[in-house]
Amino acid sequence: MILLALSACVPPQHQRTIHHGRAGSNQAITYYAGYSAAFQPYKNSLSAGKLDDVLQKMSKEEQALRAATNSDEEFSNKMGLLGLLERTSLSMQAGDIQQSIHYSQMAEGILEDRENESYFSTGLASVGSMFAEAAGAGEYGRYDAVGFEKVLLLNMKAMDYLLQGDVRAFNVARLGIQWQADEKEKFDKQIEEVEKENADQNNRKKRTTNKTSSQDKTSVFTAISKEFSKYDTRALKVSSAFVNPFGDFLAGTVNEFKSVKTKSLLSNAHISYKQALKLNPKSKVLQLAVKDTKNKRSANNLIQIIAFDGFAPEKQVLKFGVSVPSLTAPLNVEMPIYTPINSKVKKINVTTTSGKVLTTLSPIANITALAFRHQKDMLPAVQSLIVASTLRDALIKEVGNRYMNGLGSLVGSVIDSAMEPNTSSWMSLPSEILGGRFHSSNGLKKVEIVSYDAKGKILSQKLVNLSEGDRHLIFVRSIDKILAVYPSKKIWTVQQ
Repeated sequence: MILLALSACVPPQHQRTIHHGRAGSNQAITYYAGYSAAFQPYKNSLSAGKLDDVLQKMSKEEQALRAATNSDEEFSNKMGLLGLLERTSLSMQAGDIQQSIHYSQMAEGILEDRENESYFSTGLASVGSMFAEAAGAGEYGRYDAVGFEKVLLLNMKAMDYLLQGDVRAFNVARLGIQWQADEKEKFDKQIEEVEKENADQNNRKKRTTNKTSSQDKTSVFTAISKEFSKYDTRALKVSSAFVNPFGDFLAGTVNEFKSVKTKSLLSNAHISYKQALKLNPKSKVLQLAVKDTKNKRSANNLIQIIAFDGFAPEKQVLKFGVSVPSLTAPLNVEMPIYTPINSKVKKINVTTTSGKVLTTLSPIANITALAFRHQKDMLPAVQSLIVASTLRDALIKEVGNRYMNGLGSLVGSVIDSAMEPNTSSWMSLPSEILGGRFHSSNGLKKVEIVSYDAKGKILSQKLVNLSEGDRHLIFVRSIDKILAVYPSKKIWTVQQ
């Protein structure tokens, strides 16, 4: 059995549940294993509106870890990057903004430390390190977030500051924009070099490899490409995994709110919104933000709504068989693959208490599309990593059966246990980030948030009491029939 892990290693977990598809030699099935299986109870609780249960469980884990560590740095390292990422988004979802900032700062520190490592460690600086770790050859127990997850961490931190009316939101949003550009540059360079290495290897193999071996490799790669292509419709909604406009949107929001005191900042807000719209040209909320700031409309009574809806794709294990010319039996391939989590929510409206629609939320950033685009763009690296190891391990089993009295299955089980597919990913991320905006009439004190399914049936609704002042930011977390709503503190009533 063969492993291709598309994220860095965590200690292997052998829990396997929930199969999809029919069993058969070449029939593809997916199932939960490892991290994605372990996280399912938490996700089920979140979907049932039992966020407090999740937080209590995590609090107990954290208390035990705190008791066993002597400093924040030691605690952060023991908790691990992925644990901190999950706690960042879950704390925000619970409305515990200070705690969310605390976790995000620790996660950011880990990422910055690792970035510094890359300048001083030849191994980590090598082009192949990203993809070596992606294949399960990285540091044992270490999760290395993919590029779009790193950007989203800073997006969430900026959002936390914005909800508190803290001007630091702008600098964090700008840093997220810079990280996105840096991550894209690194990723593009690494993919380019992997493709070049693939081409060089193919040229060498034409001179040294027999026809059967070449056909074997072609069969494996074709099968993998076919599985990846099933999600092309979602992946091709974005041009790359680094076109998340949320950072630009947040930078624009900060400057637009502050422009009430400093008029010149309205032009800066317009520039940020235009950049966000460039990354997502169909977004109605971004179109309206660009229009309002272009027309110099005052933000004195502006109300912005930001909603996180659904869950981002999770990694399951994909298992399928491939028939290759040189082997007597189909080759079994196992690899992690993103699988979508469909949301029941079709529409979210903001209304008055009498039911008048003030705005309908529209997409700002599509996290599901970013994840599938990243997976699609990783295909050259998949080719580079899996083909040789797949055939190598298969041949070991074949030799075991032919020359070691049928011990191929024993050899295979040893290979399998050492190469458990890794399903780690940031699983509490939303599928989409939505937004809406409107300018309120004087004295608006309450609004309702209402979510609907595809048939127009109300899934959930929440009454929101606005804080003092005329400018507001409202954060919404939507998961099927569950709505959690948190209005911001008073937005910048004095110049900062």
